[in-house]
Amino acid sequence: MATMVGRFGLDHISLGGPVFDTTKLDWLNGRYIRERLDASAFSQRVGQWALNEPYLEAIAPLAQSRIERLSDLGPLASFLFAGRLHVAKEAFLDGKLDDETIRKLFVLALDEFDRLDAWDVPAIEAALRRLATETGVKFRDLVRPFYVAVSGSPTSLPLFNSMQLLGRDIVRERVRNALDTLGGATAPQRFRLVILPLLMPAAFLALILRMMDAFRVFDIIFVSTSGGPADATNTLMIYGVKQGLEFFNIGAASAVSTVIVVCILIMAAAFIAVLKPARNRHA
Repeated sequence: MATMVGRFGLDHISLGGPVFDTTKLDWLNGRYIRERLDASAFSQRVGQWALNEPYLEAIAPLAQSRIERLSDLGPLASFLFAGRLHVAKEAFLDGKLDDETIRKLFVLALDEFDRLDAWDVPAIEAALRRLATETGVKFRDLVRPFYVAVSGSPTSLPLFNSMQLLGRDIVRERVRNALDTLGGATAPQRFRLVILPLLMPAAFLALILRMMDAFRVFDIIFVSTSGGPADATNTLMIYGVKQGLEFFNIGAASAVSTVIVVCILIMAAAFIAVLKPARNRHA
């Protein structure tokens, strides 16, 4: 620690984002496993990692009805103990969905997974069913590429239970890896499915606020043009004021005021409707 403190300096800090050399990290991790752990410590680490009783008890009911020999368990459940899966592009395209549709589903699914408050079977299934409804894809056709992305095979242990066991981070990493295998999201897909949905709430709120201001604007127009020339710059507010104060047409002025209030109330309701989901996601 004293050596690290002595060598630390602000001039060694990069202003760019962090870059992790995963190849080097894997090499360092391998050396630690081989050189720092004896057989006993290694077996304990493996048990802590996955080969422990709670994890195996969660896998057992999923696999028991799908095997004929105990030796079948290894190939069937190996993806639950693996890191990044290496799946050929053709494996994703053997079903009924085309390349672009699958990539679209993966992009939307990543966003859906990020929004889930709980990572359990009902929440995962609901997210994918919601995705099927939004995209118009049959649920049976939709889950197939996710089977391949998560387990490396179109048939395996129950998908939602497997995703729960693996955890959100590993599932998201495998879906991203599958998306990269298919060539990644296209530029139009990134804009339409990722960037635009992120911008829409803020843009819509800004539009609503500006429209509310436009309905209430009075002083600048009244001082500069008073609605002229020839009513070219007339607004509802200016019209209502003229009807009430210049022509003493109280009925028309009241009607205009009521219309303005109703319009502002409608826009305020739209403002609240857009703002409420964003608050709930970040609560």
